[in-house]
Amino acid sequence: MKIDEDIKLMLRVKEDDLQAFDTLYQKYASVVGNFYMRLGCQQETSQDYVQEVFMRIWRARYNYRPLAKFTTYLFQIAKNYWINQREKQKRRPQVHSIESNSHIQQQEENTPLPDVKMLTDELSHKILESIQQLGDKYRLVFVMSEFEGLKYREIAEILDIPIGTVKSRMSTAEKKLREKLSKYVEETSHDS
Repeated sequence: MKIDEDIKLMLRVKEDDLQAFDTLYQKYASVVGNFYMRLGCQQETSQDYVQEVFMRIWRARYNYRPLAKFTTYLFQIAKNYWINQREKQKRRPQVHSIESNSHIQQQEENTPLPDVKMLTDELSHKILESIQQLGDKYRLVFVMSEFEGLKYREIAEILDIPIGTVKSRMSTAEKKLREKLSKYVEETSHDS
Protein backbone atom coordinates (compact mmCIF):
# COMPACT_ATOMS: atom_id res chain seq x y z
CA MET A 1 0.00 0.00 0.00
CA LYS A 2 1.35 3.38 -0.98
CA ILE A 3 1.50 5.63 2.06
CA ASP A 4 -0.41 8.82 1.33
CA GLU A 5 0.37 12.23 2.79
CA ASP A 6 -2.28 12.02 5.54
CA ILE A 7 -0.90 8.73 6.82
CA LYS A 8 2.60 10.20 6.84
CA LEU A 9 1.27 13.11 8.90
CA MET A 10 -0.49 10.76 11.32
CA LEU A 11 2.70 8.71 11.74
CA ARG A 12 4.42 11.99 12.68
CA VAL A 13 1.57 12.70 15.13
CA LYS A 14 2.31 9.30 16.65
CA GLU A 15 5.79 10.69 17.40
CA ASP A 16 4.21 13.68 19.25
CA ASP A 17 4.56 16.08 16.30
CA LEU A 18 2.11 18.90 17.09
CA GLN A 19 2.68 20.61 13.75
CA ALA A 20 1.60 17.47 11.89
CA PHE A 21 -1.44 17.23 14.16
CA ASP A 22 -2.32 20.86 13.45
CA THR A 23 -1.99 20.23 9.71
CA LEU A 24 -4.46 17.33 9.92
CA TYR A 25 -6.78 19.42 12.07
CA GLN A 26 -6.72 22.35 9.63
CA LYS A 27 -7.35 20.00 6.72
CA TYR A 28 -10.19 17.97 8.23
CA ALA A 29 -11.92 20.01 10.98
CA SER A 30 -14.45 21.53 8.57
CA VAL A 31 -14.97 18.16 6.86
CA VAL A 32 -15.89 16.53 10.19
CA GLY A 33 -17.99 19.57 11.19
CA ASN A 34 -19.99 19.34 7.98
CA PHE A 35 -20.43 15.60 8.56
CA TYR A 36 -22.05 16.31 11.95
CA MET A 37 -24.20 19.11 10.58
CA ARG A 38 -25.46 16.75 7.90
CA LEU A 39 -26.39 14.32 10.67
CA GLY A 40 -28.57 17.06 12.18
CA CYS A 41 -26.25 18.65 14.76
CA GLN A 42 -26.40 22.36 15.42
CA GLN A 43 -23.29 24.31 14.40
CA GLU A 44 -22.09 24.85 17.99
CA THR A 45 -22.59 21.18 18.80
CA SER A 46 -20.81 20.05 15.66
CA GLN A 47 -17.85 22.29 16.55
CA ASP A 48 -17.72 20.72 20.02
CA TYR A 49 -17.84 17.26 18.46
CA VAL A 50 -15.00 18.15 16.09
CA GLN A 51 -12.88 19.15 19.09
CA GLU A 52 -13.71 15.86 20.81
CA VAL A 53 -12.85 13.81 17.72
CA PHE A 54 -9.44 15.42 17.42
CA MET A 55 -8.87 15.06 21.17
CA ARG A 56 -9.57 11.35 20.73
CA ILE A 57 -7.14 11.15 17.83
CA TRP A 58 -4.45 12.87 19.89
CA ARG A 59 -5.06 10.66 22.96
CA ALA A 60 -4.99 7.51 20.83
CA ARG A 61 -2.03 8.55 18.68
CA TYR A 62 0.34 5.92 20.08
CA ASN A 63 -2.09 3.15 19.12
CA TYR A 64 -2.52 4.36 15.54
CA ARG A 65 -1.73 1.81 12.82
CA PRO A 66 -2.07 2.71 9.13
CA LEU A 67 -4.40 -0.13 8.16
CA ALA A 68 -6.58 2.04 5.92
CA LYS A 69 -6.75 5.57 4.59
CA PHE A 70 -6.55 8.26 7.26
CA THR A 71 -10.05 9.46 6.35
CA THR A 72 -11.42 5.98 7.12
CA TYR A 73 -9.81 6.15 10.56
CA LEU A 74 -11.08 9.71 11.06
CA PHE A 75 -14.67 8.94 10.13
CA GLN A 76 -14.76 5.80 12.27
CA ILE A 77 -13.89 7.93 15.26
CA ALA A 78 -16.37 10.66 14.24
CA LYS A 79 -19.15 8.12 13.70
CA ASN A 80 -18.49 6.34 16.99
CA TYR A 81 -18.49 9.61 18.88
CA TRP A 82 -21.78 10.66 17.30
CA ILE A 83 -23.38 7.30 18.15
CA ASN A 84 -22.16 7.55 21.75
CA GLN A 85 -23.62 11.04 22.08
CA ARG A 86 -26.95 9.94 20.61
CA GLU A 87 -27.14 7.04 23.07
CA LYS A 88 -26.40 9.35 25.98
CA GLN A 89 -29.09 11.78 24.83
CA LYS A 90 -31.59 8.93 24.75
CA ARG A 91 -30.68 7.96 28.32
CA ARG A 92 -30.93 11.46 29.81
CA PRO A 93 -33.76 11.25 32.34
CA GLN A 94 -34.84 14.88 32.13
CA VAL A 95 -35.68 14.50 28.44
CA HIS A 96 -37.43 11.15 28.80
CA SER A 97 -39.43 12.18 31.84
CA ILE A 98 -40.84 15.13 29.92
CA GLU A 99 -41.58 12.96 26.89
CA SER A 100 -43.12 10.09 28.83
CA ASN A 101 -45.58 12.41 30.56
CA SER A 102 -47.01 13.81 27.34
CA HIS A 103 -48.37 12.68 24.02
CA ILE A 104 -45.11 13.49 22.25
CA GLN A 105 -44.40 9.84 21.49
CA GLN A 106 -47.54 9.68 19.39
CA GLN A 107 -46.37 12.50 17.14
CA GLU A 108 -44.83 11.66 13.81
CA GLU A 109 -41.11 10.81 14.17
CA ASN A 110 -41.26 11.71 17.90
CA THR A 111 -40.84 15.41 17.13
CA PRO A 112 -41.18 17.25 20.46
CA LEU A 113 -43.78 19.93 20.95
CA PRO A 114 -42.28 23.44 20.68
CA ASP A 115 -42.65 24.21 24.41
CA VAL A 116 -41.07 20.88 25.42
CA LYS A 117 -38.23 21.43 22.95
CA MET A 118 -37.71 24.92 24.38
CA LEU A 119 -37.55 23.53 27.93
CA THR A 120 -35.20 20.76 26.84
CA ASP A 121 -32.94 23.20 24.96
CA GLU A 122 -32.92 25.59 27.90
CA LEU A 123 -32.09 22.80 30.35
CA SER A 124 -29.37 21.43 28.05
CA HIS A 125 -27.92 24.92 27.77
CA LYS A 126 -27.99 25.32 31.55
CA ILE A 127 -26.30 21.93 32.04
CA LEU A 128 -23.54 22.81 29.55
CA GLU A 129 -23.16 26.23 31.15
CA SER A 130 -22.86 24.61 34.59
CA ILE A 131 -20.26 22.15 33.32
CA GLN A 132 -18.27 25.05 31.87
CA GLN A 133 -18.28 26.72 35.30
CA LEU A 134 -16.57 23.74 36.92
CA GLY A 135 -12.86 24.05 37.64
CA ASP A 136 -10.73 22.53 34.89
CA LYS A 137 -9.73 19.39 36.80
CA TYR A 138 -13.36 18.61 37.71
CA ARG A 139 -14.72 19.48 34.28
CA LEU A 140 -12.13 17.30 32.56
CA VAL A 141 -12.97 14.24 34.67
CA PHE A 142 -16.72 14.86 34.37
CA VAL A 143 -16.63 15.30 30.59
CA MET A 144 -14.40 12.25 30.08
CA SER A 145 -16.70 10.11 32.20
CA GLU A 146 -20.14 11.41 31.26
CA PHE A 147 -19.58 12.57 27.69
CA GLU A 148 -16.73 10.34 26.57
CA GLY A 149 -18.01 7.29 28.40
CA LEU A 150 -14.53 6.52 29.73
CA LYS A 151 -14.15 4.32 32.78
CA TYR A 152 -12.43 5.76 35.84
CA ARG A 153 -9.32 3.65 35.30
CA GLU A 154 -9.07 4.96 31.70
CA ILE A 155 -9.39 8.54 32.92
CA ALA A 156 -6.72 7.87 35.54
CA GLU A 157 -4.42 6.57 32.81
CA ILE A 158 -5.10 9.49 30.46
CA LEU A 159 -4.61 12.11 33.19
CA ASP A 160 -1.83 10.17 34.93
CA ILE A 161 -3.49 10.43 38.35
CA PRO A 162 -4.60 7.75 40.84
CA ILE A 163 -8.06 6.23 40.35
CA GLY A 164 -9.04 7.50 43.82
CA THR A 165 -8.36 11.06 42.65
CA VAL A 166 -10.60 10.48 39.61
CA LYS A 167 -13.42 9.23 41.88
CA SER A 168 -12.98 12.17 44.24
CA ARG A 169 -13.00 14.73 41.42
CA MET A 170 -16.05 13.09 39.83
CA SER A 171 -17.90 13.16 43.14
CA THR A 172 -17.05 16.84 43.63
CA ALA A 173 -18.08 17.68 40.05
CA GLU A 174 -21.44 15.91 40.44
CA LYS A 175 -22.08 17.66 43.77
CA LYS A 176 -21.29 21.08 42.28
CA LEU A 177 -23.48 20.41 39.24
CA ARG A 178 -26.39 19.22 41.41
CA GLU A 179 -26.12 22.43 43.46
CA LYS A 180 -26.04 24.66 40.37
CA LEU A 181 -28.86 22.84 38.63
CA SER A 182 -31.09 22.60 41.71
CA LYS A 183 -30.84 26.39 42.05
CA TYR A 184 -31.83 26.72 38.40
CA VAL A 185 -34.79 24.33 38.84
CA GLU A 186 -35.95 26.27 41.91
CA GLU A 187 -35.70 29.57 40.01
CA THR A 188 -37.68 28.29 37.03
CA SER A 189 -40.34 26.69 39.21
CA HIS A 190 -40.81 30.01 41.07
CA ASP A 191 -41.08 31.87 37.75
CA SER A 192 -43.96 29.73 36.50
